[in-house]
Amino acid sequence: MKFSELLSNNPERPEPRESRRKDSRAGSKNIAALILAAGQSKRMGQDNKLLLPYDGGSLLSHLLDQVKQAGIRDIFVVTGHQKNQVEQEISRYDVTPVHNDFYQEGISTSVKRGIAALPKEIDGVMIMLGDMPNISADILNRIIAAYHSAPGQTIIIPTYNGKRGNPILWDRGFFSDFKRLDGDMGAKTLLGDYPEYITEVDAGSEAIFLDIDTLDAYQRHCK
Repeated sequence: MKFSELLSNNPERPEPRESRRKDSRAGSKNIAALILAAGQSKRMGQDNKLLLPYDGGSLLSHLLDQVKQAGIRDIFVVTGHQKNQVEQEISRYDVTPVHNDFYQEGISTSVKRGIAALPKEIDGVMIMLGDMPNISADILNRIIAAYHSAPGQTIIIPTYNGKRGNPILWDRGFFSDFKRLDGDMGAKTLLGDYPEYITEVDAGSEAIFLDIDTLDAYQRHCK
Protein backbone atom coordinates (compact mmCIF):
# COMPACT_ATOMS: atom_id res chain seq x y z
CA MET A 1 0.00 0.00 0.00
CA LYS A 2 1.29 3.46 -0.86
CA PHE A 3 2.00 5.94 1.93
CA SER A 4 -0.75 8.29 0.70
CA GLU A 5 -3.25 5.41 0.65
CA LEU A 6 -2.33 4.47 4.20
CA LEU A 7 -3.08 8.00 5.36
CA SER A 8 -6.26 8.29 3.33
CA ASN A 9 -7.59 5.11 4.95
CA ASN A 10 -6.54 6.19 8.42
CA PRO A 11 -9.59 6.26 10.75
CA GLU A 12 -7.90 9.05 12.73
CA ARG A 13 -7.69 11.31 9.68
CA PRO A 14 -9.24 14.73 10.46
CA GLU A 15 -12.94 15.19 9.78
CA PRO A 16 -14.13 17.41 6.92
CA ARG A 17 -13.41 21.11 7.35
CA GLU A 18 -17.04 22.08 8.02
CA SER A 19 -17.33 19.88 11.13
CA ARG A 20 -14.12 20.98 12.83
CA ARG A 21 -13.40 23.92 15.13
CA LYS A 22 -16.78 25.59 14.73
CA ASP A 23 -16.29 27.29 18.10
CA SER A 24 -12.77 28.56 17.43
CA ARG A 25 -12.20 32.26 17.99
CA ALA A 26 -9.40 34.41 16.59
CA GLY A 27 -6.65 34.86 19.13
CA SER A 28 -7.83 32.01 21.36
CA LYS A 29 -5.42 29.32 20.21
CA ASN A 30 -2.29 28.16 21.96
CA ILE A 31 0.60 27.82 19.53
CA ALA A 32 3.87 26.06 20.28
CA ALA A 33 7.16 26.13 18.41
CA LEU A 34 8.86 22.80 17.83
CA ILE A 35 12.49 23.36 16.82
CA LEU A 36 14.32 20.39 15.34
CA ALA A 37 17.93 20.54 16.57
CA ALA A 38 18.96 16.88 16.68
CA GLY A 39 20.79 16.47 13.38
CA GLN A 40 24.41 15.40 12.97
CA SER A 41 25.41 18.15 10.51
CA LYS A 42 27.23 15.55 8.41
CA ARG A 43 27.69 17.87 5.42
CA MET A 44 29.23 20.55 7.63
CA GLY A 45 32.26 18.49 8.64
CA GLN A 46 33.28 18.44 12.30
CA ASP A 47 31.15 21.41 13.34
CA ASN A 48 27.60 21.32 14.66
CA LYS A 49 26.10 23.92 12.36
CA LEU A 50 23.50 25.01 14.89
CA LEU A 51 26.25 26.19 17.25
CA LEU A 52 28.21 28.19 14.67
CA PRO A 53 28.50 31.95 15.33
CA TYR A 54 25.76 34.16 13.93
CA ASP A 55 24.60 37.67 14.76
CA GLY A 56 26.27 37.81 18.15
CA GLY A 57 25.16 34.34 19.15
CA SER A 58 24.69 31.10 17.23
CA LEU A 59 22.40 29.97 14.45
CA LEU A 60 20.20 28.25 17.02
CA SER A 61 20.12 31.12 19.54
CA HIS A 62 19.27 33.59 16.79
CA LEU A 63 16.28 31.49 15.78
CA LEU A 64 15.17 31.27 19.39
CA ASP A 65 15.38 35.04 19.69
CA GLN A 66 13.05 35.41 16.71
CA VAL A 67 10.59 32.87 18.12
CA LYS A 68 10.48 34.76 21.42
CA GLN A 69 10.02 38.09 19.64
CA ALA A 70 7.05 36.58 17.79
CA GLY A 71 5.38 36.01 21.16
CA ILE A 72 5.47 32.22 21.15
CA ARG A 73 5.76 31.16 24.78
CA ASP A 74 5.70 27.37 24.48
CA ILE A 75 8.98 26.41 22.82
CA PHE A 76 10.27 22.84 22.54
CA VAL A 77 13.73 22.01 21.20
CA VAL A 78 14.39 18.45 20.08
CA THR A 79 18.01 17.47 20.78
CA GLY A 80 20.02 14.49 19.63
CA HIS A 81 23.57 14.91 18.29
CA GLN A 82 25.81 16.67 20.84
CA LYS A 83 22.93 16.84 23.29
CA ASN A 84 24.93 18.47 26.09
CA GLN A 85 26.34 21.24 23.90
CA VAL A 86 22.95 22.05 22.41
CA GLU A 87 21.24 22.07 25.80
CA GLN A 88 23.96 24.37 27.13
CA GLU A 89 23.34 26.74 24.22
CA ILE A 90 19.62 26.96 24.91
CA SER A 91 19.88 26.96 28.71
CA ARG A 92 19.42 30.74 29.02
CA TYR A 93 16.06 30.53 27.26
CA ASP A 94 12.75 29.51 28.76
CA VAL A 95 12.40 26.46 26.53
CA THR A 96 11.76 22.76 27.01
CA PRO A 97 14.49 20.44 25.68
CA VAL A 98 13.23 17.09 24.43
CA HIS A 99 15.89 14.48 23.74
CA ASN A 100 15.49 12.07 20.84
CA ASP A 101 17.47 8.88 21.46
CA PHE A 102 16.81 7.74 17.89
CA TYR A 103 17.94 10.88 16.03
CA GLN A 104 20.32 8.87 13.86
CA GLU A 105 17.34 7.12 12.27
CA GLY A 106 16.10 10.27 10.52
CA ILE A 107 14.18 13.49 10.96
CA SER A 108 10.86 11.67 11.37
CA THR A 109 11.98 10.43 14.78
CA SER A 110 12.55 14.01 15.95
CA VAL A 111 9.17 15.15 14.68
CA LYS A 112 7.38 12.29 16.43
CA ARG A 113 9.36 12.75 19.65
CA GLY A 114 8.59 16.46 19.70
CA ILE A 115 4.90 16.05 18.94
CA ALA A 116 4.56 13.46 21.71
CA ALA A 117 6.01 15.96 24.19
CA LEU A 118 3.48 18.73 23.51
CA PRO A 119 0.96 19.45 26.28
CA LYS A 120 -2.71 18.76 25.64
CA GLU A 121 -3.58 22.46 25.74
CA ILE A 122 -1.52 23.16 22.60
CA ASP A 123 -3.84 23.83 19.63
CA GLY A 124 -1.23 24.12 16.90
CA VAL A 125 2.51 23.72 16.41
CA MET A 126 5.01 25.52 14.23
CA ILE A 127 7.56 22.91 13.15
CA MET A 128 10.87 24.67 12.58
CA LEU A 129 14.29 23.62 11.32
CA GLY A 130 17.09 24.84 13.55
CA ASP A 131 19.35 25.72 10.61
CA MET A 132 17.23 28.45 9.00
CA PRO A 133 18.98 31.61 10.24
CA ASN A 134 16.95 34.20 8.36
CA ILE A 135 13.52 33.25 9.62
CA SER A 136 12.34 36.44 11.30
CA ALA A 137 9.73 37.29 13.89
CA ASP A 138 7.82 39.07 11.11
CA ILE A 139 7.55 35.86 9.07
CA LEU A 140 6.42 33.93 12.13
CA ASN A 141 3.82 36.57 12.96
CA ARG A 142 2.39 36.37 9.44
CA ILE A 143 1.95 32.62 9.81
CA ILE A 144 0.43 32.97 13.27
CA ALA A 145 -1.99 35.69 12.14
CA ALA A 146 -3.19 33.49 9.29
CA TYR A 147 -3.85 30.65 11.73
CA HIS A 148 -5.80 32.85 14.12
CA SER A 149 -7.91 34.44 11.39
CA ALA A 150 -8.74 31.23 9.50
CA PRO A 151 -9.94 28.73 12.12
CA GLY A 152 -11.36 26.35 9.51
CA GLN A 153 -8.09 26.17 7.57
CA THR A 154 -5.67 24.30 9.70
CA ILE A 155 -2.32 23.99 7.92
CA ILE A 156 -0.54 27.30 7.31
CA ILE A 157 2.30 27.35 4.79
CA PRO A 158 4.51 30.38 4.04
CA THR A 159 5.18 31.20 0.39
CA TYR A 160 7.34 33.58 -1.60
CA ASN A 161 6.81 34.20 -5.32
CA GLY A 162 4.37 31.31 -5.34
CA LYS A 163 6.80 28.77 -3.88
CA ARG A 164 6.22 27.05 -0.55
CA GLY A 165 8.78 27.01 2.26
CA ASN A 166 9.24 26.55 6.00
CA PRO A 167 8.18 26.70 8.80
CA ILE A 168 4.69 25.17 8.59
CA LEU A 169 2.05 25.51 11.29
CA TRP A 170 -0.05 22.41 11.92
CA ASP A 171 -3.31 22.18 13.82
CA ARG A 172 -3.61 19.57 16.59
CA GLY A 173 -6.07 17.65 14.43
CA PHE A 174 -3.10 16.33 12.43
CA PHE A 175 -0.82 15.36 15.30
CA SER A 176 -1.79 11.69 15.21
CA ASP A 177 -0.69 11.47 11.57
CA PHE A 178 2.92 12.32 12.38
CA LYS A 179 3.44 8.92 14.01
CA ARG A 180 3.20 7.39 10.54
CA LEU A 181 6.34 9.15 9.36
CA ASP A 182 9.44 7.03 8.95
CA GLY A 183 13.15 7.55 8.37
CA ASP A 184 13.91 10.89 6.74
CA MET A 185 10.27 11.62 5.94
CA GLY A 186 9.54 15.14 7.14
CA ALA A 187 6.11 16.48 8.01
CA LYS A 188 5.75 17.89 4.48
CA THR A 189 5.11 14.33 3.32
CA LEU A 190 1.58 14.62 4.70
CA LEU A 191 0.59 17.74 2.76
CA GLY A 192 -0.54 15.89 -0.34
CA ASP A 193 -3.29 14.20 1.64
CA TYR A 194 -4.84 17.40 2.96
CA PRO A 195 -4.96 20.04 0.19
CA GLU A 196 -8.37 21.26 1.35
CA TYR A 197 -6.95 22.19 4.77
CA ILE A 198 -4.03 24.27 3.52
CA THR A 199 -3.81 28.05 3.68
CA GLU A 200 -0.84 29.78 2.08
CA VAL A 201 0.46 33.08 3.41
CA ASP A 202 2.96 35.39 1.74
CA ALA A 203 6.11 35.46 3.86
CA GLY A 204 7.49 38.50 2.07
CA SER A 205 10.97 36.96 2.06
CA GLU A 206 12.97 34.16 0.48
CA ALA A 207 14.30 33.31 3.96
CA ILE A 208 11.73 30.50 4.06
CA PHE A 209 13.88 28.57 1.57
CA LEU A 210 17.34 29.03 3.10
CA ASP A 211 18.78 26.36 5.32
CA ILE A 212 22.46 25.96 6.15
CA ASP A 213 23.70 22.49 5.22
CA THR A 214 27.31 23.10 4.19
CA LEU A 215 30.26 25.24 5.23
CA ASP A 216 30.05 27.03 1.88
CA ALA A 217 26.41 27.97 2.53
CA TYR A 218 27.33 29.19 5.99
CA GLN A 219 30.15 31.36 4.69
CA ARG A 220 27.96 32.82 1.94
CA HIS A 221 24.90 33.59 4.03
CA CYS A 222 26.04 33.93 7.62
CA LYS A 223 29.35 35.78 7.48
